[in-house]
Amino acid sequence: MSIEEVLISKHFVFKSTTKWVAINDTRPAFENAFGTKRFGKLCGTRLHITLGVVKHECERLIGNSGLTLHRLSSSDGSGRVYPGFDTGGLPTAAPEEIVGKLCAAVDQQRQTSRRPVAD
Repeated sequence: MSIEEVLISKHFVFKSTTKWVAINDTRPAFENAFGTKRFGKLCGTRLHITLGVVKHECERLIGNSGLTLHRLSSSDGSGRVYPGFDTGGLPTAAPEEIVGKLCAAVDQQRQTSRRPVAD
């Protein structure tokens, strides 16, 4: 499966920009927990996770998977740096496995990070 197919199978939707493709999670629970719909960015064959609260966990998962950790600076000048990995040339099952682990880490954080909902 391509990285795009894997992400679609995990409920993500894409929004293209001129420089990258935003990977959004449109579930209300996701936005309620994190204050954003954005899970990450696709830049060519590289997938970067943009949720700061899971940055260190994502870096650990990428490293433990034997992948080279890449870092992408935020395009808004905020100084944020997003961990990621190159999906090009990975074995067929690898994208599904690593994205599954990343999603599990995000969902675990989501369960503990719910923001108060206004009445």
